[in-house]
Amino acid sequence: MEIVSIFAKQSILMTKSKLITDMNIKKLIPLIVLYLGVITSGCTNNDSTTTDITISDAQIKSFKLLKNDSVISGLEEIVFSIDQYNNYIYNSDSLPFGTLLKEKLLAEITFNSASEAKILTVNNDTTIYSSSDSIDFSSPVNILVTAHDKKTTKEYTVKVNIHQVDPDSMTWVKSDFEIPKGYSILTSTIIGSDIYCIAKNENGINSLFSISTNNFIGWVNNGDTNIEGEVSQLIYYNDFFWAIADSRGLYRSNNGINWIQINNSVESILGTIDDELVYVENGDRSIVSTKDFISFKRRKISTDFPSHGFGSTKYYNGVERLIIIGGNKSSLEPTNSVYQIYLANNDIIVSGDIHSKNGSWKARGGITAQYYNEKIYIFSGNNGNIYYDEIYTSINGGVNWVLSTEKSLIPESYGKRSYANAHLDEKNAIWFIGGNNNQTSYNDIWKAQINKLK
Repeated sequence: MEIVSIFAKQSILMTKSKLITDMNIKKLIPLIVLYLGVITSGCTNNDSTTTDITISDAQIKSFKLLKNDSVISGLEEIVFSIDQYNNYIYNSDSLPFGTLLKEKLLAEITFNSASEAKILTVNNDTTIYSSSDSIDFSSPVNILVTAHDKKTTKEYTVKVNIHQVDPDSMTWVKSDFEIPKGYSILTSTIIGSDIYCIAKNENGINSLFSISTNNFIGWVNNGDTNIEGEVSQLIYYNDFFWAIADSRGLYRSNNGINWIQINNSVESILGTIDDELVYVENGDRSIVSTKDFISFKRRKISTDFPSHGFGSTKYYNGVERLIIIGGNKSSLEPTNSVYQIYLANNDIIVSGDIHSKNGSWKARGGITAQYYNEKIYIFSGNNGNIYYDEIYTSINGGVNWVLSTEKSLIPESYGKRSYANAHLDEKNAIWFIGGNNNQTSYNDIWKAQINKLK
């Protein structure tokens, strides 16, 4: 009986084990089927998505030109942008002015998924794109891409941009706005982006005009001033307007309308150095500098130093300097002298004439000067009835000069004139105001700018 009982127990245990095993298998089978279904579904979905993209995608993925030093060095480094929305391929950094695409160029183009790409030229020539075939990019080229589905297409325009203006050339533009007729003898200064100009009307009254170089909508007449005579110089310094009027000396104003005389023996304003006002004073004929009209520095000068009609501009070469160029002596004789003035050891240092012996340009008054593009520029001027329309430049503080040709020329429509005002604005443009010759007193305004500084 015990033996039978043992076997019976073993049989029962085996039956339970089999039932448990069968139950586990039954549970695992749905899980395995589900897992295989997920894998199969995932593979199917991926295949389907990839197939759809492959079939209908006609986009260009990348574009570049290959090396061709006979056209321009570094051609292969030019970056081309692809505007997928407007179907436009271009180089935002244009090739240098004067570049000639005289040869066909090889292009490396990659696609997301395309069966074919056709090159369409302006001459209606059509070729199948191949990386080994060169393309004429001297005019815009269209590329028609066909996707793998042979139905979806996308047409791109490719343009190789080249600078159309010489970056080193100076462009001159005349404004439509002028000081009203009936006013003459324009004298101006610039404060930030605003130009202020004093002009005398037919009744001998000086009025103050202003115009913004940022919002160029015309001159504003700010009213009549109380300054009398011919205003020959106007600057803005230390929150005040400063002017020279006839032989009446130096005047100051906080608004350009109401003026008071500061010194009746000042002959001319030379400019500012290290935040000091610098001018020529009569009597013992000295160059004087001051910040406050309480303490002064003085340096006596000869009668050869110009009285008026000179060009004045700042120049920095270790120390800040004023460069005084040409002009007329006290005897009214024109000169082609150049002087450097700077402050050192609580004193005014005035160089001797550093130019007239070289004679790069002829003696003249009414010179317009401006430090610009790391050079000193002088414009125009006159010697008696001879008026000039020349530009000279100096890179060494006025010692040596070069006549500007081709790239920087005064336009014929500007004319030959002297005593024009020149002001450099905050955007690297020079504004020329007025001027005159023996026939015309100009009321116009011109903007001149070197293209690469725009």
